[in-house]
Amino acid sequence: MKIISAADLQNLPNLRSLNLSDNYIMQLKSETFQYNELLQALHLNGNPMYEIQNGTFTSLQNLRVLYLQTNNIRQISNGTFNGLENLFFLRFSTLGHGGAKIGAFRNLTSLKTIDLSVNEISVLTNKSFLGLPSLRFLGLTLNRINHISSGTFRHNPYLRYIRLNFNRLTFISSALCDGPYNMYHLDLSNNNLEEFGIEALLNCAHSLEILNMRRTHIARILPANKPMMAIQQVYLGVNYLVNLTINSLSVFANASRISLYMANINDNSAAALTKLKKIQDLRLDFNHISKDFNFSANQNLLKLNLSHQNLESLSDEKFKGLVKLRTLDVTSNYVSFISKSIFTNFPSLVEVSLVANRLRAIYRDTFQGNNSCRILHLASNTIAEIHEDSFSEMSYLEEL
Repeated sequence: MKIISAADLQNLPNLRSLNLSDNYIMQLKSETFQYNELLQALHLNGNPMYEIQNGTFTSLQNLRVLYLQTNNIRQISNGTFNGLENLFFLRFSTLGHGGAKIGAFRNLTSLKTIDLSVNEISVLTNKSFLGLPSLRFLGLTLNRINHISSGTFRHNPYLRYIRLNFNRLTFISSALCDGPYNMYHLDLSNNNLEEFGIEALLNCAHSLEILNMRRTHIARILPANKPMMAIQQVYLGVNYLVNLTINSLSVFANASRISLYMANINDNSAAALTKLKKIQDLRLDFNHISKDFNFSANQNLLKLNLSHQNLESLSDEKFKGLVKLRTLDVTSNYVSFISKSIFTNFPSLVEVSLVANRLRAIYRDTFQGNNSCRILHLASNTIAEIHEDSFSEMSYLEEL
């Protein structure tokens, strides 16, 4: 089936959903859907389609969802989507260098989600998303975007989530917050940013709650005069943060969750963690923090991941004041010594992982004073001796 004609569908006037994905359709003619005015969902993904004639969707005023990804369409003209005033979801990929012509999305006034991932888009201009006043989610993953012009999102005031991961951005453009006044989630992971500064995001710092900058080659975070007001979650894993200053993370002081997985944090840069007074979930696995650093400044912590460090012992001083901590993960370290009664510091602790360390014995007073722990992981150690009554005070223990 290379061409779908109106005659093929004329006996299906009550059709609400049509799935034609993964066929061999190469062309849609302008009159194809003229007898299917009640259609609400249309799947055309996975076809070798190279052209959609202008006017193809004119009769589909009830269409709400349209899938067009993984086709061979190289260009969207300014009449491609005419008639789709009620469309709220559009997914389109394999768009070539011809791109979307100015006005291609005009009159898609109800569209809330558009996913243009896996295309060859390289530049965003102030007319790229003209005609999408209701847009909430914009997906631009796996493109070649290296420049975002001023005013690109000025026509999209309700935009809440922009996904720009896996592109070629080298800096954070102020254009990202030039227009949307209530940005919530920004994904910039897998770009080549090298440094982060709050100035570019000032216009949405009052609303931005989730910021993803994993694998962006960031080596420097510029100190800020004041923190981002709404920020809750920050992802900075797999970067080069060896030169953080004590004030570098102050811009994220209001965050409740920060991931610094494999971020090359060492003894010097770890001092920046002291500015995270409100942090509740901190991921620091696969870094280089020594036994001397302590978390006394992070007393709101509920979850702490210190796996794959070089820790040799767990001391009272390191965890002093963490009375709210519920989960502690020190998997795959070199811990052979645990301070006596260290777990009295954690009256709220529910789960502990000491997997793959060098513990040889569990003593009577190791877990003394903790009766809240429910799950204790001690696998892959060299434990040869467990003293009598070692777990006597852990009355709620469910898994060992």
